[in-house]
Amino acid sequence: MTPSARPERRERQLVAAILAAILAIALALRLLKLGQANLWWDEALAVWAVRKGLVGVTTWTAGDVHPPLYFWCLWAWTKLFGESAFAMRSLSALLGTATVWAVYRLGRQIAGRPVGLLAAALTAVAPFAVWWSQELRMYMLAGLLCTAALRCALRWLDSEQDDERSPDLAALACSALAALGALYTVFLTGAALLALNLVVLLAWLKGGPRRQLGLALRWAAAQIGILALLAPWLIYSWGRMPTWSVATPVSPLFVARLYATLLATGVSENISRAAPAVGATLAVAALGFISLWRRRDRARRETWGAIALLLAVLTPGLVVYLSTLPRGLFYSPHVEARYFLPFAPAFWALLAWAAWELGRHQRWLTWALAGGLLALSAAYLPGHYRGRLLRDDLQSLVRTIISQSRPGDIVLLDSGSRYPVFLYDYERLAPGATRPTFATITRAEERLDAALVQTWIAANGAADSRIWLAEVDVQLTDPERLARAALAERLPLTASWGYGPNALLLFATDGLPPWPENASYHPEHGAAADLGGGRLRGWDLPVTRYAAGDTAHLALFWDAAPSEAVWLRLATCDGLTLLQRRLPNATGVARMAQDILVQEELPAGQLNITLIDEAAQTLSLSDIRVVGQGAAPLAAGEPVGATCGELTLEAYRVHPSGPISPGEAVVVDLVWRAQERPAGDYTLFVHALGAAFNPRTAGPLWGQHDAPPLAGQWPTSSWQSGDALLARHVVALDAATPGGDYQLEIGLYDSQSGARAPCVNAQGRPLGDQLLLQGFRVK
Repeated sequence: MTPSARPERRERQLVAAILAAILAIALALRLLKLGQANLWWDEALAVWAVRKGLVGVTTWTAGDVHPPLYFWCLWAWTKLFGESAFAMRSLSALLGTATVWAVYRLGRQIAGRPVGLLAAALTAVAPFAVWWSQELRMYMLAGLLCTAALRCALRWLDSEQDDERSPDLAALACSALAALGALYTVFLTGAALLALNLVVLLAWLKGGPRRQLGLALRWAAAQIGILALLAPWLIYSWGRMPTWSVATPVSPLFVARLYATLLATGVSENISRAAPAVGATLAVAALGFISLWRRRDRARRETWGAIALLLAVLTPGLVVYLSTLPRGLFYSPHVEARYFLPFAPAFWALLAWAAWELGRHQRWLTWALAGGLLALSAAYLPGHYRGRLLRDDLQSLVRTIISQSRPGDIVLLDSGSRYPVFLYDYERLAPGATRPTFATITRAEERLDAALVQTWIAANGAADSRIWLAEVDVQLTDPERLARAALAERLPLTASWGYGPNALLLFATDGLPPWPENASYHPEHGAAADLGGGRLRGWDLPVTRYAAGDTAHLALFWDAAPSEAVWLRLATCDGLTLLQRRLPNATGVARMAQDILVQEELPAGQLNITLIDEAAQTLSLSDIRVVGQGAAPLAAGEPVGATCGELTLEAYRVHPSGPISPGEAVVVDLVWRAQERPAGDYTLFVHALGAAFNPRTAGPLWGQHDAPPLAGQWPTSSWQSGDALLARHVVALDAATPGGDYQLEIGLYDSQSGARAPCVNAQGRPLGDQLLLQGFRVK
């Protein structure tokens, strides 16, 4: 190796190392929390479609609004890696990472390696790109193919204008194939092909029609090839594609603002809040482009690269706007953020080039701009991840049906067009288990018609002994609950369950509650444990990460129900009991559904679910994690031992331990334990009492929090001896609270009459109808 070649080799190695680091970061960002989000309707529809098989999904897409390439890829991907949310979305994550590499190649093709690296970095951390790299949709594939088509077309065009080189026909062919693939993915990517045609037209006019005859012929041949290969699909799908419109007219200014905001920040709602960030980003892009255009020593490839990037960004924006205008031909959609994604990589390449150009003579400015742009994207990324949490909306509902079904049952889904979301879990969970026949009254998006309900009931309701009614997103199509009412007129309602916004009801002619009689069903977690004279076979708990306020749906399966007391306990890792609840009485084989509310204002951390019997035998079932909270920590409190009504206050703790300011909130943790079953339903109260008179409350009360246990999900009338709860109260103080020491007034009152429960201390001495405990100090 010659000495002159060594610096070039070192530069290539450095560039390769930086690019590898960028790609690693891009992949990590796209895999982060990839499976921690429920499939939404479009994603579930894609799964429903590929379950039809390769031929079936091809036929289905011909009657839909999208071509089949992505669905072919997804079909093959699911065959290899399965149907979990993480596995299926990983296809988009890898396509998004490949797009980062393609943007590097595009930037390098136009302006050199440094611009390529910066373009790749901007794409790697762009919230818009990360967002759609985590969605089970075709837009990331379209973006990769559009970027590849642009890069290869510019490479070919550069060779056409170089008198010392032969035309790069391989690059032209690759561009045409990439454009064809994009069209087979999303028809809207025709906007990118239109932009390329405008670039080639300008190059042809610039060079003169006669001199550029070969260029025109070769480009025309490539375009004819694209149309020829697209024609079979157009002919096959023509007449099958729907002609309908859901679009409403929007202003071109709004479309432009939305497009710019997505490119700069990935924000699609309340876009006016992102205006400063968008303005700064566009200013860098515009000033850098102007600086480049005014530079007289720019190379020919830079000129056509700048024109191509500008047209590749602006032309699709106009096409998206026009395509969403109401019309009478094919499909007119709403303006959606995802329609802009395939064209975004060209902007990030242009933005990187602009930042590099502005610091052409002062490289510190380039690095400052690059750092600022990367920091801007990084600032918006947490907003994307913040809402990603897998929720148990349907998993437990589906397992409830399958585990307790019997031959002849019917599952009636009242959900309209949302059936793919339900079927994703219904056909996937509990593999190998038999499941009831699935039916819908309608799969349309419009409101359910009462006559249609009666027709279905007349045909099916009397012939079947049991009907499971699953109400999923029912407020969209059946807010009056017509299906529920019609079934209730013919069959007894024997059981019901709530799963967040969704519900499950069982109507049965025998009027008997269900039990776990489906022998082909196996619990999600197996066990063989003896507790309280019973035999536990296993349990279901589909989700283990929760936000405060969520509900964990635990189901216990007993081969022989316990004959003695067994408690369900939720505790911290260091043994602090948050909830201890006695399991209900049952005989024989039993399924016990136990809903556990993760209280509001709990701090982030790990909790453990355990079963414990009277002999102190324990079985740890599962660890769950509370995420996303910066609440006061949990810890053992000061012992109390006083009793109000049938509940003993074992301990309490106040957060923070130091003085607080007026208007702030104080957190009070109370540990209650039942000595016997309460006679009624109590509301727990915590009052902050001071020495000064509060004119707003006409007394010494400066803050209070009254609430039933677990927000009403565990009424005290259902408590039994030994049940316990750590109840967290957040007491907001009046903004005018004066400084000084404050007491806590704690107690219970009947939720119906308002009468307070009498209280006694640990020695049985009466204390009236409240407990007065040391509280806190206000600054």
